[in-house]
Amino acid sequence: MCGIIPIFCQFAEGFLITSDPKLDNYDRFQVYMGHFPAGASVQSILHYAQIINTDVMPLYDWGSASANNAKYGQDVPPDVELGKITLPTAMFVGSQDDLGDVKDNRWAKSQMGPALKYYQEVSGGHATFLVGNEVAYLDKVLSLVAEYKT
Repeated sequence: MCGIIPIFCQFAEGFLITSDPKLDNYDRFQVYMGHFPAGASVQSILHYAQIINTDVMPLYDWGSASANNAKYGQDVPPDVELGKITLPTAMFVGSQDDLGDVKDNRWAKSQMGPALKYYQEVSGGHATFLVGNEVAYLDKVLSLVAEYKT
């Protein structure tokens, strides 16, 4: 994609990595962008676009009352009920993430209920978890995996 439409990747870069070279490895990010948007379906991207400027988190809107009714039994998609999650969950949040910002993550944290076992805001952006230079948070990730593995 980046070879065909380089301006698209330059635009995405502004949302995905920080401008701080201490936080993100720009060269490693370019490797990932060479495979963009691997791992993201069109439906996932459309769903993100549907909810980006809302104060709720509804399921995917299939575009019509009849299609939503077929999927959900109602004309509009229901909200995701984060409080009903029972799987032990940890949230690692990029403090400079423009796509999953701290405000939205703090809201999600407040909705989670007892399933949320750990929450940490990590210095970095959206892609810092892939291309970050500082990965000290991984020690906590590994300890949580060990604690909650089944």
